[in-house]
Amino acid sequence: MLHSFSIFKSCGDVAQFLYFSALDLLDMMNKLTLADFNDLMYHCEPEEKSINGYGAYNIPNYGALVYTGLQGLCSCLQVR
Repeated sequence: MLHSFSIFKSCGDVAQFLYFSALDLLDMMNKLTLADFNDLMYHCEPEEKSINGYGAYNIPNYGALVYTGLQGLCSCLQVR
């Protein structure tokens, strides 16, 4: 017999989790500066390499991403 282990007991629990997660995210985002957003979105390989020693992500059959921030993933997925 398969058992399903879930932290959610009902759909109401899921909705409450998502609501509070969104509030937490908004609270965190309100504390970010424009420089923080720039780092989150558009960090390029030389910037990333100077900070942590690693460059951009290299995705097999795709290549290295131009940006190491969220824009790198968006470009890879062609999200607009």
